[in-house]
Amino acid sequence: MRFEVLGPVRGWRGPTELDLGTPKQREMLAALLLAGGRPLSIDQLIDAVWGVDVPKAPERSLWVYAARLRRAFGDADALISLNRGYRLDLAPGQLDLTAFEEAVASAGQARAAGDCLAAVGLWDRALSLCRAQPLLGLGSPGVVAARARLTERLLAVREDRFEALLTVGRPGEMIDELTAHCHAHPLRERPHALRMLALYHCGRQSEALEVYTRIRRLLDDELGVEPGPDLHAAQRQILRADLPGAPAPALPDRAQVRRGPQPPPAQLPVDVVDFVGRHTLVAGLERHLDDRADRPGLLTITGMAGIGKTTLAVHLAHRARESHPDGQLFVELGGSAGRPVEPDAVLGSLLRTIGVAEDEIPSNGGARAALWRSLLADKRLLLVLDDALDAEQVRPLLPGTATATVLVTSRAAMVGLLGARLVPLAAFTPGESLELLGSMVDARRLAAEPPAARRIVAACGHLPLAVRIMGARLAARPGWSMAAVAQRLADERRRLGELVVGDVRIESTFRNSYRQLAPEAARAFVLLAIPAVTELSAAAAAEVLEREPHVAEQICEQLVDLGLLQSPAPGRYRYHDLLRLFAFELSAEAVPERTRASSRPLDSARVHRACPRIGAAVVRSEPLGASHNGVRARTVYRKRRDAGPPVP
Repeated sequence: MRFEVLGPVRGWRGPTELDLGTPKQREMLAALLLAGGRPLSIDQLIDAVWGVDVPKAPERSLWVYAARLRRAFGDADALISLNRGYRLDLAPGQLDLTAFEEAVASAGQARAAGDCLAAVGLWDRALSLCRAQPLLGLGSPGVVAARARLTERLLAVREDRFEALLTVGRPGEMIDELTAHCHAHPLRERPHALRMLALYHCGRQSEALEVYTRIRRLLDDELGVEPGPDLHAAQRQILRADLPGAPAPALPDRAQVRRGPQPPPAQLPVDVVDFVGRHTLVAGLERHLDDRADRPGLLTITGMAGIGKTTLAVHLAHRARESHPDGQLFVELGGSAGRPVEPDAVLGSLLRTIGVAEDEIPSNGGARAALWRSLLADKRLLLVLDDALDAEQVRPLLPGTATATVLVTSRAAMVGLLGARLVPLAAFTPGESLELLGSMVDARRLAAEPPAARRIVAACGHLPLAVRIMGARLAARPGWSMAAVAQRLADERRRLGELVVGDVRIESTFRNSYRQLAPEAARAFVLLAIPAVTELSAAAAAEVLEREPHVAEQICEQLVDLGLLQSPAPGRYRYHDLLRLFAFELSAEAVPERTRASSRPLDSARVHRACPRIGAAVVRSEPLGASHNGVRARTVYRKRRDAGPPVP
């Protein structure tokens, strides 16, 4: 199949044109085509197709449009249904806009290399794809906004072509076309300036100055403004007759002026001065990057919140700076905050950072990715992509060659990135935790109370962020004894509340992960923490969740992939100590819309059968209230006295 949006929205399967249906159906298709293969949520599609004038049951209408489009395509796999959304699977060459942006990107590279004649040919190829006004015949809010963006893009490309023709000494070829362009867009100053220079080069100096007089009057009458720098520069050069007689660019080459010589980017955050632990891992990863030969330099560092992913990535990046002389880039992707940055926006920022002019950045995401890969070919550049949501967010940002190195951090398992070295992080060892605490607290205090120091880092679950928080609190309170702090942390009911310093709260980092869970996974995260056992089997999880064993195991594996559960062996699951306490806190909150708890109290007999090791237990369940239509599993389990200390 192939599709067109640079004109009426049309599609073909082989030589046969497709019947794309009603205008609203084609507007939905246009939104998916312009997304360039990215998924669009139901809400995004509703905004694109209807804006504020939303009909009744818009989701059903979108479902009907999708079904009809699949029938028109004759290919059920082309339009992919997602969780509350759709994605159009486009291969290279299937969309005219992608071909347009690729040709424009190649033209920009040719012009930057000084080959303006080749650039003109590439711009001609791109513009030949534009058969009419973009998205002609459609009028939804999303289409109107997209048409404005595409129209501006086409105008800028045409003006780049005019400027290149002037540069290569062919002003006579462009005057008629440029005059028509100026009449069609009378308030655009750049084409008027180019027309003045073209007329001058053709020996028509008086006509060139008359153009300036007319556009100055028009701008004053219509907008009350004076001509801008392009028009002023053209007028001054003509009046001074300082343009050479031989064909030459009268205006400075925009690409060269904007780019200019600039140092390689160096965006890495400061490396922590007290980096401790993981010495063997760091040495191994450095060897992996140094000895990779033609393999991609792609590391994905994953793990639960607070495990030290970003700290490790930044430390590694600083150690690798000298071997990446073409620059070091750092991008915050916002995955854990619930506001992931779109790959297209990231690509635009990266292209600007390495010197691409704003009007040379493609509007289409696929073309941006292609230009990014082209410019990074054979460059020794280091890219840190911090806090990624998933592999789909990262994939468009990857360079196409093995010379660049990419470090990705994420709370989610990134198994979808082929060729990546997976680096799942575990908590610190007791020795590493004490080393980190000792780097922040006066050594004499630590040496005076070593048992208390060990109890503090153990209460922190040897989680680097938690240890760092307690180290900062102790450093700011020199009068506190280690034993007193250890005693405060021993109370599990208040432990998470103690792990706070300034605006850094361990509970907040956990809650960000929890808020992004689907309802079924959120319910499981809370309920699986209630049995007071160190470890749960898949069968026990099925009993607790009241789900089929294979369904319960799938849910548990999702939580493992998101860093909210650990799996020490196949079919075995456990919490990090602090995550278990956080789940207990959630069980005491009235959040049925997240947990979707069972409609009846948790059956202690079922839990006993599933987890026989807990022995006698005290179970208390309280209703959430009629307004919540559920039960709050505000349950306290206590093991037998000989089984160990109480667990809340």
